[in-house]
Amino acid sequence: MNKFVALIDILGFKDIIHKNSHEEVVHLFDNFRIYLQMGIADYKSTEDEWGRAVFDVSQSVVNSTIISDSIILWTSDSSTEAFFELVKCIHRFITFCHNTPMISLRGGITFGEFHYDYSGVIEGKNSLMVHPIMLGKALVDVYEIEKTLQFAGCIITDTVMNAARAANEPLFQRYWQELEKDQMVLQYEVPTKTGTMQAWTINWVSKASNPTYEKVE
Repeated sequence: MNKFVALIDILGFKDIIHKNSHEEVVHLFDNFRIYLQMGIADYKSTEDEWGRAVFDVSQSVVNSTIISDSIILWTSDSSTEAFFELVKCIHRFITFCHNTPMISLRGGITFGEFHYDYSGVIEGKNSLMVHPIMLGKALVDVYEIEKTLQFAGCIITDTVMNAARAANEPLFQRYWQELEKDQMVLQYEVPTKTGTMQAWTINWVSKASNPTYEKVE
């Protein structure tokens, strides 16, 4: 089944591992998991069965998983609404990570065949086996796209734009105009490892704080 699929990598992951203690890295990723949930939930919270505040993702059509230094997100269907929810989710997530904890991310969104199957957890003797299946042309495509980029940010491929537009042209035009008006998307010459390419990107730069090169370094 065709889905909107995004892959986002953490830049400098090896340096993070090598230049920090194991405990510090575990703490960072404990928080990182929360940042992702916050982006998906649009900051909405609820209470769990023990009365603790947790982010409310109950109404989201965006699925996600974290594998080492990669975050993979995909929509539950191929609707125009799902595409825009994915874009806004990634916008919130990247904007927060780039401007607050200063974690640099790079990735892209594409569209195509994607399959995910979660068979649950099998318990052994003091062991756990988790064997989900994740595959599809969209996943391969977005992986190859991400590896060509030479910037911090997330691009939206033409394949995605065409698919979202074809699903519901009037709705696409209305929602896209809102994104442009709110400066959540931006088209420019994106640096790649072989030059540049014109592409739509998710605009993560905070209006309140535009970091200098020295601050990022």
